[in-house]
Amino acid sequence: MKKIILSIVLLATSFCFSQKQLGLSAVYGTEIETLGLGLRGVIIIDENFSLVPEIVAFLPSERNINFGENQTAEATTNMILFNADLHYTFDLYIKNLEIYALAGFNYTEANNDVDGFDTDEIDFGEFQDSGVGANLGAGTRYSLTNNLYLFAEAKYIINDINQTVFNLGILANF
Repeated sequence: MKKIILSIVLLATSFCFSQKQLGLSAVYGTEIETLGLGLRGVIIIDENFSLVPEIVAFLPSERNINFGENQTAEATTNMILFNADLHYTFDLYIKNLEIYALAGFNYTEANNDVDGFDTDEIDFGEFQDSGVGANLGAGTRYSLTNNLYLFAEAKYIINDINQTVFNLGILANF
């Protein structure tokens, strides 16, 4: 029991004293086909591993939906992503540049607001989707100063709403 308590205290202490970063990013999703805004935190565990929680909200995407014989409607899709990734930074020793692979978990929430459909027989369950899945990808960080970084990243989200997400953003130490 003492070993478990000691392990928990050491883990909590390492997170308290680890380097942390916070940033914003411009995001593009291939399934929703629109831009979004991401808020990202980075907890640097050691020189190779980082824990990266992220929230991404996409701008609404408007599409026409065909329901069959001459029945169409306009749907506005809203999507938000919640990601928790683990980054592994490779030891490449290139000045100011880090390259990393990532793997993690994803929760996606998407819904469609439908206008222009003239019957009440529509199943709105078809127009709301959420899913838990996995993230796989890679990225790079470039150090502008000791406290400011640019990053670019591509990741594939594997769940009910599969898509590739591209991030371009900035991080600051805090």
